[in-house]
Amino acid sequence: MKIEGSNFNLGKMGTTFFIWNSERTIYLDAKNITEAIREAKEKTNGTHFKKEKEKHPHR
Repeated sequence: MKIEGSNFNLGKMGTTFFIWNSERTIYLDAKNITEAIREAKEKTNGTHFKKEKEKHPHR
């Protein structure tokens, strides 16, 4: 199943959901399809991965 707004596909192996594309696979913690889609959209930002912002100490 293609995830809307990204180049990832959603798959399921046994009870584990995962998203994949030509570059990589990300396993999800979701327990059902709705959670899996939400988590997949959180972990991907369109076709790019969201990068965690580095925390810089305030000076």
